Amino acid sequence: MNDPAAPSGLRARCSSRALVCAVVLVAISAAGVAQTSAGRSLTNSIGLSAPSEPYSELYFVEPRAFAELTEKPHLGAVHTTVVFAVRNREHRTVSYAWTLAVGSRNAAAGTLVARPGASGVVEQEVTVTCKTRRQTAAGSASTAQVPVTVTLARPREAIDYLVDCDE
Repeated sequence: MNDPAAPSGLRARCSSRALVCAVVLVAISAAGVAQTSAGRSLTNSIGLSAPSEPYSELYFVEPRAFAELTEKPHLGAVHTTVVFAVRNREHRTVSYAWTLAVGSRNAAAGTLVARPGASGVVEQEVTVTCKTRRQTAAGSASTAQVPVTVTLARPREAIDYLVDCDE
């Protein structure tokens, strides 16, 4: 391309195209490397990006599994399995202390250990006891609801759903 016999304008155009192609290639390569963990560490250490804030996610694994409990009123004892998970985005191994409450009573408690980026799942059978309907201030009956609550001690986080009860 750099033929000394070629007109100088042609040499300049070829050189500028090659330079643009090289810059684009380097930019694409850098973007690809930045997507790897080593690349993120490098961009964080030189100040080009900030590390993501650590956090944990607490969620019900299959919320549709207890839809029947929340859509159709029950009476007496209802046996169900609560399945929840914690996803660790803390950048370190974390031991999560959890409690599972049915109404105002603690039905279960435990500890879940999760490595960075991993999720831990807990399946816990519980019994929800539905009692009679409660009376409103106006004297009419309303459907009682029993909360099923999963709480993490640290970070302080909770999720719940309500079981509808009937007479």
